[in-house]
Amino acid sequence: MEEDENGVEVFIEESTLEIVDNGEDTDWRFELKFLCNEEVISKLTNSKGKLIRKRIEQKRNVNIKVESCSVTIKGNAETDITLAEKEIRKTGSKSQKPQLTHFLSIPFNNEEIKNNHIKFKDEILETDCAIHKLDASFFYKPEKLHLTLVMLTLENEEKVEDANKCLIECKEKIIDPILNEETLSVTLSGVNIMNNKPSSTRILFGVVENEKLQQIANEIAQFFSERGFIKLDRPQVKLHVTLINTSKAKRKRAFNATEIIEKYKDFHFGTHEIKQIHISKLLGKSDDGYYESAGRLEF
Repeated sequence: MEEDENGVEVFIEESTLEIVDNGEDTDWRFELKFLCNEEVISKLTNSKGKLIRKRIEQKRNVNIKVESCSVTIKGNAETDITLAEKEIRKTGSKSQKPQLTHFLSIPFNNEEIKNNHIKFKDEILETDCAIHKLDASFFYKPEKLHLTLVMLTLENEEKVEDANKCLIECKEKIIDPILNEETLSVTLSGVNIMNNKPSSTRILFGVVENEKLQQIANEIAQFFSERGFIKLDRPQVKLHVTLINTSKAKRKRAFNATEIIEKYKDFHFGTHEIKQIHISKLLGKSDDGYYESAGRLEF
């Protein structure tokens, strides 16, 4: 048994948990079902809980089904299921970290970039998919291409409003002085990876290099940190536009990006004039296919 911060028993059957092998001819080979109390079920089914479940599903490559008094986890590796179960337990724990709900984003989805991203995707899938173990679900949708400045936890409308006010201040204190009434045009060119092992990676991104944008990104992150929205864990924002991410797919796996990096190291995706910064919601999308906005700054 485990107890939450109020002393409520979180799980009814813990010592008897058993992972069931459904066989190799099923979508999900292994399955684990366990009982939960109403409080945990509520935490898994509210708006924040949906984010938690989606994050765990993507991170652990599992499927999570929540019913009235139980949770079923399905996956293709027993380890993934065990780790997912442990993360679900944290929903009833006092030590649970705040869940991310929003992020500051810069759209990189003009027509030139979208069209070249489609070309990039089609070329890889037509010629290299078998070699690199890629499929279409690994690629970002062209409409959602973006650059992330900071991740945010905004639990309620008051927090969202505060973040919008903070972003407006950034225009006067950071963006306007740096740009000095000039436009901000940025080139998306070449590809790279997050780790140092091209033969086994999960994320491949388009390269963005621009001194003014880097300065703006760093100072906005610092400003939001000073206002208590985030804790900085690195000296500067890593400018990048994610193109391929296996964790976004139903069955995430590493892929070999060695030849892709070499072939597309100078690939020109396009030039983008940055005019907006969005407070984007992690879940939901707008009519144009981009992330649903909880606010935006235009400059």
